[in-house]
Amino acid sequence: MLKPIATENTRERKIDIFRGILMLLMLLDHIRTYWNAGYGIDPLDINATNFSLFFTRWITHICAPAFVFLSGISAYISSAYSV
Repeated sequence: MLKPIATENTRERKIDIFRGILMLLMLLDHIRTYWNAGYGIDPLDINATNFSLFFTRWITHICAPAFVFLSGISAYISSAYSV
């Protein structure tokens, strides 16, 4: 049996917004090496770093799994409304 085709926009904007926020946080981690270049500081060494550098490095460890999880949810929702 075929599933009905959705006639209106079925995207969950909250998921897309949250994925966008996660992408911005991951961007911080990817450009952090340029901010920290030449200093030789390990951002995960609590004795050698400051709070903001440690926090941005720590929070980005959560971003990648959350991004993949939300992508999976989006794929499931998309397949649930497609033919």
